[in-house]
Amino acid sequence: MFKTITILSLLSAPVLADEYEQKFEPTVCHEGQSCVITTTVANNQSVYKLIQIEDEDGQIVGSKLSAGSSITDIFYEGVSACYKGLISEVCDIGELMTGNTNVDYSQGGHTSIKSFHCYSIDNVISFEYEVQSDYADELEIQKTKLSKCE
Repeated sequence: MFKTITILSLLSAPVLADEYEQKFEPTVCHEGQSCVITTTVANNQSVYKLIQIEDEDGQIVGSKLSAGSSITDIFYEGVSACYKGLISEVCDIGELMTGNTNVDYSQGGHTSIKSFHCYSIDNVISFEYEVQSDYADELEIQKTKLSKCE
């Protein structure tokens, strides 16, 4: 009986892999889009971009991120970041990342953002935000700089 289960699982593995490959679409920042690209120390990259939300008449009523990630999970020690596109839209991306952190907190997470500021000097965008954690008594100020991607 054990051999039969092993054989069946081996036979079904390629089918599952094929189904996964068909459903998985990596996030790509196309020409003219605004996005934030992060790179970890291990050289893993992630792309975060705005997705416009339209009503049934085609009017833009809001935006969301391409990935529901928290700003504190995206920017940590050793992560480098750059941006493409409009500074105002990159700031919107930062605000949405902050909102994701606070939604996580409202659902039992342990970190919230108390204030978020985004500004640009000489095409370098800075995200500055205050992090409040259930594990610390004081707010921690975080600063992330994003240069224009090459």
